[in-house]
Amino acid sequence: MYMSRENHSQEDLEFHMAIARATQNPILQRVIPIINESIVGGYEETVNIPESIHKAVEAHERIYKAIAAGKPNIAEREMRRHLQMTVEDIRQRGVNA
Repeated sequence: MYMSRENHSQEDLEFHMAIARATQNPILQRVIPIINESIVGGYEETVNIPESIHKAVEAHERIYKAIAAGKPNIAEREMRRHLQMTVEDIRQRGVNA
């Protein structure tokens, strides 16, 4: 699947906001835009890493499926896995820069 960097980043931010709204937690809903600002900066760190966008899309699909299935433990595990992959991608970029 091909997704432009611009489309991915917008869809990524919308995905995070949708999850925040679904929690019905007003604090999380107020914090996510701040977190999203940091995420946008992270795109610059990972945009040239092969498969980075593809891995993020797959991670989001797994997270969404777990939430939709009412499996919060799996959603949490997948979210942690997604965050770890992102950190690894950023570290990889630092090594390859």
